[in-house]
Amino acid sequence: MRLLFIASSPEKPSTRYRLTYYAPLFEQKGAQTKVLYFYEPWRNLIDEIRASDVTMISRKLLTWLKLRSVRKAAKTLVYDFDDAIWVKDRARIAPRKSFVRYSRFSRLCRAADLVIAGSNSLFDAVPENSRQKSIIVPSTADFADYRRRCEGIASPAEKLVLGWIGTPSTMRYLIDVLPAIEAAARKVPLALKVICSEFPAPREFEQINVPWSSRVEAEELAGIDVGISPLDARDKFNVWTSGKCALKAVQYAACAKPAIAQNQGAHPHIIEHESSGFLVDTMEDWMNAIVRAYELKKSNALAKLGENYRANLEKEYDRRNAFEKIWSAILDLRK
Repeated sequence: MRLLFIASSPEKPSTRYRLTYYAPLFEQKGAQTKVLYFYEPWRNLIDEIRASDVTMISRKLLTWLKLRSVRKAAKTLVYDFDDAIWVKDRARIAPRKSFVRYSRFSRLCRAADLVIAGSNSLFDAVPENSRQKSIIVPSTADFADYRRRCEGIASPAEKLVLGWIGTPSTMRYLIDVLPAIEAAARKVPLALKVICSEFPAPREFEQINVPWSSRVEAEELAGIDVGISPLDARDKFNVWTSGKCALKAVQYAACAKPAIAQNQGAHPHIIEHESSGFLVDTMEDWMNAIVRAYELKKSNALAKLGENYRANLEKEYDRRNAFEKIWSAILDLRK
């Protein structure tokens, strides 16, 4: 089987964690894989689609004309999405659903042979006439690999180390909660480790800046006590952040680190409040959760929350288990 992945760019997390992440596993099954990007010449893409048995598109919203040429060339077409991609003005306080973007999304779902949604809320956005050919596959982590790489690494005993991993596009959510972290730092000793290609301006607490790399992300997360996953603290019903698939929070779980997360998106589905982490709504909630995490660390109870978290997510959110679900769905299409 020849499998073609097409994404917007190699830098996007959706490419790294939902396409190329699975390529070695497809190859173990005997499939040949190839990754291309939409910035390449269109004629070349169509030729590659025509030569492939299965074409998997990530996130891209195609125009009607381009979708028609893709559908005509593709033997089997799979569409994967992990965000509310029909939303516009995403960086604003109140992002809105775009009629044009949702129309393209709907047409792509109808044209695809298989639709893969990254969460329950995203699945609910799939047009009803396409849901019977749709499945939910969350963003995942390789739990066995993270466990191996995190072994023997611990945080400093004298303070609480918070950790955040992300991209510049989601940095604004971290910046929103920095005042709450600053308020907590006046009550308890703490540090914030930021794993990214860009970093926020220093505040009145220790900040550890670590350039992101796939080679060190697990080891760097192993050195924190709690992972943080902020979203839109001002609007719980933000249509953009409500579609988030909680990849950060899954990575924290793979390292057996509890999470403090905004009560939005997929977070309420994967975090049990005060059992595997903390779900928060307001800035005061953020501050209180951080202080509570420090108290649990001092009483040697925080690690138990992390162990609970990993145990709760390891089956459904493990890379290999998610891959098997995708592989099985593709095989059913090929029968």
